[in-house]
Amino acid sequence: MIRRTSRTVFCIACVCTFTANAANYHADFSIKATLVPSACKPTLSDAGVVDYGTIQASRLQRTTPTLLDAKSLQLTVECDAPTYFALKLHDNRAGTGGAATDSFGLGRSAGHDIGSYSVRVSHAFAGNASLMLLRSDDDGIRWQSDAEPLVTDALYAFAAPESVVPHAYQHLSADMWIQAKILPTQELSLSEVIMLDGSATVEVTYL
Repeated sequence: MIRRTSRTVFCIACVCTFTANAANYHADFSIKATLVPSACKPTLSDAGVVDYGTIQASRLQRTTPTLLDAKSLQLTVECDAPTYFALKLHDNRAGTGGAATDSFGLGRSAGHDIGSYSVRVSHAFAGNASLMLLRSDDDGIRWQSDAEPLVTDALYAFAAPESVVPHAYQHLSADMWIQAKILPTQELSLSEVIMLDGSATVEVTYL
């Protein structure tokens, strides 16, 4: 066995030595590929619509904001494979909900802001495992546990309880709670029907 291997190596060496004196023809090749993260798709129950139905103006406070009941949507994130990802919220009615970053706008009616709403996430699970919500205010450099209303300028990821390091997940679900707050009626124009027009986008960012 050892001799046979030695002969094989020797023959290859002889061929290399012989062809080295021939014309120096060559052919170049390159290796190309695009590496992409596993795709993750967020979805919301009820087509992402929070419907407060018809609210009589008589139910609203005149001098103080009226806080409506909190309503929930089921948030699910499905990935092709276990993936490190974070969520970010974008207020599509920015500028109509006040200056606070945790207040999302409900749009305008007759030139007046209508109010705002807050967003919270709770009861996050990956399979049967309970998860904790993490927040980063520096684009994912540092993370901390968070139970406050979501803000528009932060990243949110998930981890096992007591951990502050985002984990990779393939299937994830959580409750997303939305609670609207209507401005005092003295600041609204009630001469016509007012339609709540809040809109936000949940974006998946890969870590």
